[in-house]
Parts: sequence; C-alpha cells; structure tokens
Amino acid sequence: MINIQTYRPSHSALVERIWLLTTDHQNQQITQPPTTYSNILIPLDGGSFTLDGILLQTPHLSRMSFKESKWSYSPSSTFLGIRLYAHGLYPLIGSVSGDIDLAESQMIKNIITTLPKNTKAIPLETIAAQIKDIISRHSNTLRLQEVSLMKELYEYFRWSDGEVSLQDFCQSRGISSLTLNRRCSKIIGMTPKRYERLIKFRRALCQVIDSDLSLTDIGHETGYFDQAHFIKEFKWFVNKTPKSYQHLAEGLDNQDAPLQYNFRLL
Repeated sequence: MINIQTYRPSHSALVERIWLLTTDHQNQQITQPPTTYSNILIPLDGGSFTLDGILLQTPHLSRMSFKESKWSYSPSSTFLGIRLYAHGLYPLIGSVSGDIDLAESQMIKNIITTLPKNTKAIPLETIAAQIKDIISRHSNTLRLQEVSLMKELYEYFRWSDGEVSLQDFCQSRGISSLTLNRRCSKIIGMTPKRYERLIKFRRALCQVIDSDLSLTDIGHETGYFDQAHFIKEFKWFVNKTPKSYQHLAEGLDNQDAPLQYNFRLL
C-alpha cells in the first residue's frame, strides 16, 4: 500500500506541491500520466525506486513528460517529493535540458540535512516551509524575474474556458510571437505550441477523471476543435480514448499498476 501526504505552499512561484510517499512491506508500482510538472524525488532511509525499469537510489529529477511513466517504490520506504511548475527549474539550475546530478546539488544536500530523522514527527506543513525557504535562497534573482511570463502562460491555458490561442495571449501581453518563443524555449525548454499542447491535454485529463460533464462538453471546454481532435490527442498521449481512460480511472478496466493522478491512486 502507498500513502501520500501533500502540502501546497502558499505564494510560491516555483513550487506547486511538497509531498511525502511511504510504502508498506510490499514493492509498490504505479503509472503516472503525462505531466506539465517537474519532480524532484529524494529517497529517505536507504529507499530506492525504479523509473521505467531503471533502478535509482539517489535524488532524481524527472522533467515534464508527454508520455506515461512507470514507477516502482521499494518496500517500507519513505520518499520526499518536490513538484515544480514547468518554469520552476530555470531559477534553480539555469539549464532546462540534459542530466542533472542532484546528489551533488548543495540545495538538495541542505534539504536532506534539514529533514527530521522521523518525518512523521513533524507536520508536513513545517517541513514544506523549510524546503520552500531553502529553494528561495538557492534561486537566482535575475532568472526568477524572467519566469513571470511563463507563469502567466501556464495559467492562461490551464484556466481559460473554451478555445484560446497563443496569438490571443501575445496580444493580451503586448509581445510578439518571436519573443514568446524565445522566452519559452529558454526557460521551459520547448516551443510555446508544444507547451500549450501538453497543458491542454493535462487539463482535459483532469476533467475526464473528475468532472461530471459529458466527454463532448469536456472536449469543447478544454479547447479542442471537435471530438475527433479530442480523441486523437488522447490516443497520442496515453494510447487510449477519453472514454477508455475514464473507465481506467474508475477502476472499470484492469490495469498493471494503479494510476497516480494528482497524488491520488486510482
């Protein structure tokens, strides 16, 4: 069995969530859908985990993903997770591509040193406040100022109703598409169009799992041209139709490993 505790720090431009995952005496496997977030995962007390079949025993950074991933956690272990917005890495490490050795990161070392030996003895809110403070101290001030536009871009496509466009966003901010493309590539590591596609899918995924709306309404509300486009995108991301994925989330279809969606196991 997996138990997940989460805490959402207030007024954080970089950190979306701090979380603790604990496992019982059995090896635990889960499936994670495509995500707009980056995650730093820190094994505690000698724990280990596998990501898509690769064994890892040290702090690991997983970036935004356009495909599902398979995770497996060692028995009787605890893991600390830091979920960052897509723009959250840039002020911390500058590089938005390539492998990062988190085991040698002073920020990660400071976080591990700060953690109590028994994470259950202190409220997660207290731990999260300490981590947020460490991350803030390790953020580059100049790079931090650059990410505000990317935060606005994420919120624009995540929360706007109906069909919106990059052209609309640029016009509302008084910038050119070339400027947006340069900023997005520099800070997030992909073009605005590709980022928009991932945000739109993730929003649709949330609706498919949690909303009482019909799939037709969900497709329209999340900005897809028609049902054919909606279904095609779902198949591209998770190799399933929206209806099939809805059944999967409701436990109506068999699956190899539970689905971890926003820290819930389905």
